[in-house]
Amino acid sequence: MSNVVDQSRWDDSYQHYQFHSQENALLTHEICRTLQAVGAVPRGRCFEVGCYPCGFLAALGKTYDLEINGVDITSVPFEPLYAWLDSQNVRRGEILRGDAFAVIDQLASKGQSYDLVYSLGFIEHFNNFLEVIDTHDKIVVPGGLLLIATPNFRGWLQHFLHNWLDRKNLEGHVLPSMDPALWARHLANRYDVLFAGHVGGFDFWDEPQQRTPLQKLALKVVDKTSGKLTNLPSHPSYAPYCLLIAQKKE
Repeated sequence: MSNVVDQSRWDDSYQHYQFHSQENALLTHEICRTLQAVGAVPRGRCFEVGCYPCGFLAALGKTYDLEINGVDITSVPFEPLYAWLDSQNVRRGEILRGDAFAVIDQLASKGQSYDLVYSLGFIEHFNNFLEVIDTHDKIVVPGGLLLIATPNFRGWLQHFLHNWLDRKNLEGHVLPSMDPALWARHLANRYDVLFAGHVGGFDFWDEPQQRTPLQKLALKVVDKTSGKLTNLPSHPSYAPYCLLIAQKKE
């Protein structure tokens, strides 16, 4: 399965990365809040698809006392990551390097399965995103949880701002994938969908790129404003994230 973003873009961003468990505190908060709201408490072993640099794994592992596992194709050395994870007092299982689809097929062929399988900001980089979701399903234990999250660039306000101020970032994402209702319909025969929707108040994130003076000024205004609006009720037009939580049928 072909990623619309070249892996070198991610590897370059990791060269001077400082590990921390609050990699995205807002999304972590929204995931935990929603899990609590739907009465789903992760237990046992979890697996993140596209896990590096493992900030989410560390946060979820500590919150729910999970054994953390994952896979990522990045070429950066894993030794500093292992040392950092061990310093976080989380139960580290296997953090595997390789193509996620090939690795998951190998795990499934060996009968490996996990109580929680998830990806955050992964499926939206693939045109065949529903097949990518099906890959996650291969290693979810019956009765286990599947969690998918992506940014929300489809909402009219988010799309307008990214199209104007963050076009390079926008073009690295497959917009039709950002549709939690579609994910829910796709999984309905195999899962009980506990939540499918948008989470978070208004927030806006961007990537460095060339901008005009007007765009730079507008981005400063948006950045200052977004910090004051994160507690707004979630709405598809401006919420920063799409989220699905589903339980695999026995």
